[in-house]
Amino acid sequence: MLYFDVRNVSREYRWTISSNVWTWSRDELGFSQRMVLTIANDGLRIEAKGQMSRNGKSWEPMQRQIHDLIGCERERQCNSYMTD
Repeated sequence: MLYFDVRNVSREYRWTISSNVWTWSRDELGFSQRMVLTIANDGLRIEAKGQMSRNGKSWEPMQRQIHDLIGCERERQCNSYMTD
């Protein structure tokens, strides 16, 4: 997967999909990341748990996000919130 944004940053991630879990990661010398996105059994939420490592040091948690998919298709807007 190729990521890019308005800061002119681009990164390439490896990804896998298995059942209701999508995982993506990148291992680079200065900055590594990994993310696990789990779709709830009812199909109404996605929980994202991410970690990052700077300069090969210990993995640190990133803020967890839970995306509420209720009404997304109808309203064209999804709710998300951050948790600790």
